[in-house]
Amino acid sequence: MSSVLASNIPSKTTPAQVKEFFQSQAGEVSDLIPLADNGKVQKFEVLFKDPKSVSAALDLSDAYIDGVAIRVDEVPELTDGQVGKAPQ
Repeated sequence: MSSVLASNIPSKTTPAQVKEFFQSQAGEVSDLIPLADNGKVQKFEVLFKDPKSVSAALDLSDAYIDGVAIRVDEVPELTDGQVGKAPQ
């Protein structure tokens, strides 16, 4: 799977801004899946068209969006060894 988990993204940041951030820094984003929003910060799964974009995206952990350091992690494997949407 060609995706990462992006968390600690300010709630005021729009999904379009998140997509643009990752596209400009890591590569073409094929989908952006909202996973959580507690009113202060959000979490997304960011899917890329090119698997090579994942390593570039992982390097963006601690980068700033709207003045807040974000976290970027690998998508965890499911118990059956498959990779997919992370649990919320």
